[in-house]
Amino acid sequence: MKGTVVSSWVESCRRLYGDEIVNNALKNFNLSSDHIFTPFEDVEDRVARGIVDHIGNQMSKTTKEIWNTMGEENIKTFSKNYPGFFRHESAYQFLKSMNDVHVIVMKRFRGAKPPILDVVPISSHEILFTYRSKRGMIDYLIGLTQGAIKHFNEKAAIVVMYQKEEETQLKLTFEKEIQSTKKYRINKLLSFGFIKNTAAKASIVNTVIVGAVSLILSQDGLKTAVLAAVTFLISFLSGSLLNRPKRMIIQELKNLSERKFVESIALKSGDEYEAYMEQINEVKRNIQKDFIGFNAIVDELYTFNKSVSEIAGTMKNTSDDITAVLDQVAQAAITQAEDTTKAITILDGSVQNVTSISNDGQANKTQIEEAVTGIEDSFQNVQATAAQITTVLNSFRNIKKESTELKNNADDITQIVLIVAAIAKQINLLALNASIEAARAGEAGKGFTVVAEEVRKLSEETNQAVKQINESLMTFASSIGVVVEGIDTQYSVLENENTKLTDAVMKSSQMNQNLKVVSEFLIKNSSELKSEADNITVLFDGIQNLAAIAEENSASTQEANSNVTVYVEQIKKLTEQINVFDAMIQNFQEDLSNYII
Repeated sequence: MKGTVVSSWVESCRRLYGDEIVNNALKNFNLSSDHIFTPFEDVEDRVARGIVDHIGNQMSKTTKEIWNTMGEENIKTFSKNYPGFFRHESAYQFLKSMNDVHVIVMKRFRGAKPPILDVVPISSHEILFTYRSKRGMIDYLIGLTQGAIKHFNEKAAIVVMYQKEEETQLKLTFEKEIQSTKKYRINKLLSFGFIKNTAAKASIVNTVIVGAVSLILSQDGLKTAVLAAVTFLISFLSGSLLNRPKRMIIQELKNLSERKFVESIALKSGDEYEAYMEQINEVKRNIQKDFIGFNAIVDELYTFNKSVSEIAGTMKNTSDDITAVLDQVAQAAITQAEDTTKAITILDGSVQNVTSISNDGQANKTQIEEAVTGIEDSFQNVQATAAQITTVLNSFRNIKKESTELKNNADDITQIVLIVAAIAKQINLLALNASIEAARAGEAGKGFTVVAEEVRKLSEETNQAVKQINESLMTFASSIGVVVEGIDTQYSVLENENTKLTDAVMKSSQMNQNLKVVSEFLIKNSSELKSEADNITVLFDGIQNLAAIAEENSASTQEANSNVTVYVEQIKKLTEQINVFDAMIQNFQEDLSNYII
């Protein structure tokens, strides 16, 4: 089945049931929703009829219902797409012209097999409409017939006379007369069923009239017969001679039927035949003018179609180039989107790390400040301790001095003790001498002896005490010497350590100042890091927006690529349609070439 018919079916169904139903039916047969059925396209009957049947199933309609509806609606589609076929006065004339239309279709589209539709009038209101086709689409035929009757605003009863596998006959009874017949009874009577020559008919009339008059007047049968024969002969010969221009006119009409309009014949007869020929020549001239215009239009159409075809070819090449560029752009956009997504993932991790470090820095800021404060407090304490140690060192210096003086005093006491010991020895010697003198004095010297003895004992005890004191003083002096040496040693150590501590305090003071600078720098860096983290977050949001834009650009590019692909497909289809139109123009040119003007 040719694509023209299937295209009209699809158009009618879209109007009746909507695009979604029709698109589903097309999809069921692996056809795109925007598929264009070209006039030269051969569509399998299985697919063509299956599309309509599938739509009927979706709409819960029987086969008869869907095809009746389709046929009736398709008349509207045909009348819109091919209005020239509907320029008739009545449905009868339209149906009668269908065979002629199908002949044109078969000629235009090779391989087309339209049905044979014979129309035979059987009365002034009735016709027999015979359908012959291997497809046997009777329900569609009835729908088409009903649609044609409605299109011409008529009423008619349809009766199925018989129905076979490949042939069906309908009887249509119209409300109005389908044709008018003008009968010329005298002409028909004089033909006697076989005489077709007008001169012969006129001769018969003349012969009958003259014979009758002669018989009445002469009452002589022989004369009447001779006169009648002469009259017939003369009438026939004169009629034939006078009707000779008729042969020329018939030949001209034959030439017209053979599409020959070249030569205009001037017929000079001084009668109506001359006027007839002039009318024929006028028809020729008008047709020549029209066909000259038709040829010019067809040539212009051919030239225009060729230009459009070249433009379409250029557009196709350009569209192919655009498609290639868009493919590259789409690929680049996809790559950009993927790279941006990867960069966002990496940047997101970096932002989180920087933010975490910034937060840790902000959290450690207080600890650093507290640590610096603690270090300053410790420095103050160490400085105070160093000052105390310096004070202690000064005290140790005094103690060392006093210890030295104490040792010296001990040494002085030892000297005194030695002097006392010497004195005790002298006293002991004096006591001994006194005892000796008392002994010499005798009784008078006994009391003095006792005193001398006591003095001696006291001297010995004193000497013993001095000895003990001297030993104690020696021990004390030695201990004081050891203490003084220890104090001197510890003083030296303490003095050395105090010097070191003083240096450490000075260095600690410098380090404390440096630490304060570093801590302030760290705090400042932490604040700046937080600010940079905030800026990076803003930048990250911007990059995320860029990524979203990149994805949108990628999607838009893909969509544009898809649209351009569709556009290229449409251009291809346009090129195909242009080629179809070119073939139609060539066919029309061939048809026009049959008219010799």
